[in-house]
Amino acid sequence: KNKILFFNHAGKGHLGPYGSWKNNAAQQKVFDAIETGKYKLLSLTGDNQIGKTLAETILVLAFMRGHWPWEDVKDVGTHLWDKWKFEPPIHIRWVGAGWEDHIKRTLLNEGLKVFWPDSWPVKTKKNNLGVEYYWEDQVTKSFLYLMSSDQDVVKFAGSKCHLVIFDEPFPKSIWDENVARIISKGGFIFIGATINEEDDLWLYDEILDMEVDSLKKAEKIWHLEAGAQVNMGHGTKKENVEDAAFLMTKEGREKRLAGKSLKRFGRVVNYDDRNIM
Repeated sequence: KNKILFFNHAGKGHLGPYGSWKNNAAQQKVFDAIETGKYKLLSLTGDNQIGKTLAETILVLAFMRGHWPWEDVKDVGTHLWDKWKFEPPIHIRWVGAGWEDHIKRTLLNEGLKVFWPDSWPVKTKKNNLGVEYYWEDQVTKSFLYLMSSDQDVVKFAGSKCHLVIFDEPFPKSIWDENVARIISKGGFIFIGATINEEDDLWLYDEILDMEVDSLKKAEKIWHLEAGAQVNMGHGTKKENVEDAAFLMTKEGREKRLAGKSLKRFGRVVNYDDRNIM
């Protein structure tokens, strides 16, 4: 129940049924970009099997403590807070697509509740739906609020956040209000999403591929697009991916396995070249 503390440690063994517990290539690229402390928007888009939600869970844990959870805190300390010039306690907002089907089942039951270390004391609160929407680290007093993207836009006002995370596409109506939340803390936003619906393409047109000065965009926006192949050996069996590829249409292989979305954008991670990116 403390397995996240053993991620990326050589010789710790085979801790999962589908691969060793370590970051896949796409996740590591995300974390390397986070380490720079320079981007205001980072995003990982692609198929549902690329480890987006686990990457988000790790970001929650990391910024609760100021370091990656698998690092030796005696040696590393709070380098992530230092890089971003954050002063604890850290306020994190994690936005999911619906309380029951998505937040409770995916973000909590398959994410935070699985990977929050037992050795980290935590206090939680439930909302009127019985969902643990509030998590507070009892060592740093940093805290997380979970919210649903279908809440009224006024519910997103007022808070001062260091980090806002969006899991899966969300309505355009709540974007600007959430961006405003990171102003006072000098924070940043992370988006992890599978963008396969026409109604969600505004995310590319108005955020990820927005028309801004190219130099300014390169300095402030970071985006990676990946396919299911990137997770082989990490949480997905290689033979299962290969069997699916055999059955899929050419379009399906490009969209699901190679990571091409409805509107291709960003740097694509393929299984064959993931070690050189």
